[in-house]
Amino acid sequence: MDYKKRLRQSIFYWPVLLSVGVYALWVTFWMIYADIWLNDILFFDAHISNRTHPTDFSVSYAASAFDSLVFFLSVGVILTLISHRSPEDENLAKKVEYIFPGIESDDKLSIYLQQSISSLACISPITKRIITFQELKILPNNNSVIKIYTKTNALIKNIHNNHEYIMDNAIFKASADLNEDLDVLGEIHDLAIMQKLDNHELIEKEHILNGAHSLTNDCNEFTQAYKMQLTPDETIQFMTSGWMWQSPDEEMTYTAARYTKKQQIELHNELNQELKIQLTSPVRGEVFITIPPNGQVIELFDALTPGQQIKMKIESDMLTSTNKVN
Repeated sequence: MDYKKRLRQSIFYWPVLLSVGVYALWVTFWMIYADIWLNDILFFDAHISNRTHPTDFSVSYAASAFDSLVFFLSVGVILTLISHRSPEDENLAKKVEYIFPGIESDDKLSIYLQQSISSLACISPITKRIITFQELKILPNNNSVIKIYTKTNALIKNIHNNHEYIMDNAIFKASADLNEDLDVLGEIHDLAIMQKLDNHELIEKEHILNGAHSLTNDCNEFTQAYKMQLTPDETIQFMTSGWMWQSPDEEMTYTAARYTKKQQIELHNELNQELKIQLTSPVRGEVFITIPPNGQVIELFDALTPGQQIKMKIESDMLTSTNKVN
């Protein structure tokens, strides 16, 4: 039970318990005064007048007060047991009814709202992208392209506290720019879901892509559907990797598939001259970066909502044909 939940319960329960305690002491006094409780203890006979000869009113009032105490205690215990379940412990259907009380009679609307809300419960605490500029190639038409290898590791968490997150039609999509001077535009190498065990060891939960998938001018897009299933509060790692030839005149875009709290982009320059990169995000705007030969730069971006993009562009006038893979 978390701190806030305990605090809410204590704010509610302590005044009630204090009131019951005070009333119980009052009833105890009258039960002793009426010689109903502890009638064989001489101490009370000596210090409470009329205890040995209580009036009919005292006896009647003590019995009535005791009956009231038993009644309220019984009702209180029953109500406490019934209402002890906190709203956050309810199932998703009940939570939706709390938010939208007018949908109780519309099952289809309730299911739609449950699915819509459930889709928001899968977030990425942080997504890390390692982008490596590996090789420069000068094409027959004297245009240049850069081989860019990207490895992504996205932490994905189910923030539902008491039921699974299931998405049967999650989609991974990648596309390369068409270029008639290239036979292969790029490759997708890995697409897998990793699960962390109790001993912090990572194991493969689901291998989505078997072998490398090449992108060509005839088929420059790769789309893969997969199933995303997480137990309550579970965190997984969604890992992808691949490379593409990229023209400096074109932007590369990285799209957030889900709410992402932080996105870290690590840029590695394996060319033998510096690169000037422009990164654009919805929050930070344009960020200009210079990466020395064999150097690296790390940039951190704040929250992205689903569909928002980080765009990357290379300054083309810096490139020469002397760059090779190291």
